[in-house]
Amino acid sequence: MVTVGDSQTGKTSLLCALKDGKLSPDKEVPGVFQTFSHKLKVDGHKVELGLWDTSGEAKYDGLRRLAYPTCHAFIVCYSVNSRESFENVSKVWLPELQRYGPPSAPIVIVGTKQDSRPRASLIPNGSSDGLTQQKFVNYEEGMCLADESRANAFVECSALSENGVNGVFAEAVKAVLKNIKDEKHNSRRRSSGGIRGLLPGHSAK
Repeated sequence: MVTVGDSQTGKTSLLCALKDGKLSPDKEVPGVFQTFSHKLKVDGHKVELGLWDTSGEAKYDGLRRLAYPTCHAFIVCYSVNSRESFENVSKVWLPELQRYGPPSAPIVIVGTKQDSRPRASLIPNGSSDGLTQQKFVNYEEGMCLADESRANAFVECSALSENGVNGVFAEAVKAVLKNIKDEKHNSRRRSSGGIRGLLPGHSAK
């Protein structure tokens, strides 16, 4: 699985939270282009994930795309406290994956840094209310983006609190397992169809 998204969206922190548990705010995270492995149990299936952390900086475009051809699922991240990173999901990252990634690879859109978004009850009254609310991307906007882009799933998470972290990768695994199941089913149908086409009274279609 490969994580993509703008720089500073918390991709590395997300992977570290999955691998090592809850992060402390002052904990240093590894640099760009790290690889991780992690065992996860999803719907009774034990899987070992190979995870590739990538940089969103333009100077690493060529290197980042080397990870795409063999990728089984993409984790596309934006930060809920950065509207620009949210808009770049549809402007930059999904088009890049469509161009360079495997067409069958599932996509999970992830809103990171969920803990940074204040609850409505905590937003102070005053003229800044509208500006405060506009800065943050709400859950419904993320869901709408996922629906419009036909992503396989949408999850919000926080690496600091660990809320939703396992869910991100569980959704990706479920989508990959569904792909495998569908491919096996289609393969059996193709094989069955080929045999029928050779039998008397049946024509190949």
